[in-house]
Amino acid sequence: MNEINAIAHKVIQEAMRLKTPLLSFIAVVALLIYFPFSLRGDGTVLGHTKLLLLYSSMLLFALLAIQTMYLSTLSFSQEIKHKQFFLIDVKPIARWKFFVGKLWGLAILNLCLLVILGLITVTTIHFFGYGKINPKQKKKFQNQFYTASAAAKFYFPEEEFEKDVESRYKRMAEEAKIDPNMAKDEAKQRVRNKLRQALQYIPVGQGKVFIFKDFPKDLRKKENAEIRIRYKIYSPNATYGFRIRTKWIVGAYAKYSVTGETEVGEFDEISIPANAIDANGNLEVLYINQHNAAGSLFFPIEDGIEVLYPQGSFIANYAKFLFLIFIVLNLLSAISLFFATFLSFPVAILTSLFIFKLGILLDFLREMAITGADILVQERQSFLSFLYEQYFVGLNMIVPNFSQYLAFEHITTGRYIDWLTLAQAFIFLVIIDCGLLVAFGSYIFYRREVAKPLL
Repeated sequence: MNEINAIAHKVIQEAMRLKTPLLSFIAVVALLIYFPFSLRGDGTVLGHTKLLLLYSSMLLFALLAIQTMYLSTLSFSQEIKHKQFFLIDVKPIARWKFFVGKLWGLAILNLCLLVILGLITVTTIHFFGYGKINPKQKKKFQNQFYTASAAAKFYFPEEEFEKDVESRYKRMAEEAKIDPNMAKDEAKQRVRNKLRQALQYIPVGQGKVFIFKDFPKDLRKKENAEIRIRYKIYSPNATYGFRIRTKWIVGAYAKYSVTGETEVGEFDEISIPANAIDANGNLEVLYINQHNAAGSLFFPIEDGIEVLYPQGSFIANYAKFLFLIFIVLNLLSAISLFFATFLSFPVAILTSLFIFKLGILLDFLREMAITGADILVQERQSFLSFLYEQYFVGLNMIVPNFSQYLAFEHITTGRYIDWLTLAQAFIFLVIIDCGLLVAFGSYIFYRREVAKPLL
C-alpha cells in the first residue's frame, strides 16, 4: 500500500506543478460570480436559483472531467514515451501498482476539489437565492428548493386496460371494422394507442381524476408538510406559449381548490398541504377543463403529471449528487489511463474525450435514431427502429452511459436521489467497469517495454 500511496502522492504533486487544479478553482469561482448577474430564469428568485445551480453544477463537472482526462493521459503517456519514472526511496514496484496508484491519486484530487468547490457553489447559491427573498417567500423556497422530494406517478390500471383493449378488438373484429390484411398484433396495438389517447384527453367542460398511491402514511400528520403536483398540459388548439387557465381540486376529504395559469408544454407546479392525502396513503387529484379557447387538453401518460413529496434535505441530496460525479470522474480516470498505456498522448486524450461525449449523449442519440427510423418508414416500432434499438443495446455494453448516473435534473428539480442509484453507480461504474479497465490496462502496461537502453 505504501508503494501505491507514493505513486498517488507523485500524481498530486504533478497536478500541482501543472497548476490545473488552481485553474479549475479560479474558473469555477469566477463564473460563479458572473452567473448570478448574467443568467435569466423565469423572473422569480426560485427559478433563477435553480438555473444558477444547474449551470454551476454542469460547469463544475465539465471542468473536472476535462482536467481528469488531461492529467490521466499525460501522466502515463509522458512516462512511457520518455521511459522515465521518477520516484525517491522506494523499492521495485509492480506495474499494476503504478496503474492503481495513479488512479488513487486522481481520485483524492477530484474528491478534494469536489468538496471545496461544492461548498463554494452551495454558499453562492444560498447568498444569491435564499438570502434575497422576503420572509413570506421563504416557506415556498424551503419546500421547493431546500427539500429533496420523491415522486409518485399516478395509478394506471394496466390489467383492466388490457382487458378493455381485448374486448374492443373482439367487438371491432366481429363488426368487420378491422382490415383483414392487418396482423393481429398490429391491429391490437392500434386499438391500444387509440384508447390511450382517449384516456389522456379532457374535453372542455369535463374533468379527469388522477389517483396517486403508496405515500408514507405519516406524511399527512406532519405539521406544515406540503406536497407538490408537477404537471404539463398540451392543447392541439393552442400554439406554443399559449397560457391555459387551470383548475385543480385535490383530496377526497380535506379538499383544496387551486386555480391558475400555465404555458402549453411547460412544466408547472402547485403546492398543497400534505393532509390532502387520505388515511390509506392515497391522493385524489381532479383537473377540470374550463378554458374554452384552449379546447381539449391532454396529459401525457408517461410524464404528464406526478406528485412530489418531501423525502430528505437539499444538503444531503447535493452530497449524493457530488458523489455520483465523483464516481463518474473515477471511471473517466480509468478510461484515460487505459488508453494511455498503448496510445500516444494526443490519440489517448481524443479517444477518451470521444468516449466521454458518446457516453453523455448515448440516450439522446438512441432516441433520435429510433424516432428517425419510425418517421422514415412511416410506422411506429418499425423493424429499422428495432435494429437501432439492438445496436444501442450492444453499444451500451461497451460505452458507459454517463447520463444515467449524472443527476442534474434531480438536483435542479428537487428530486430525491435514492441510495439504490448510488449503489448501482458504485457497482457498475467502479467495481465492474473500473475493475475491468484496471485489469486490462495493467496487463497491457505489464507487456509494454518501458526500459531505456543505454549504449
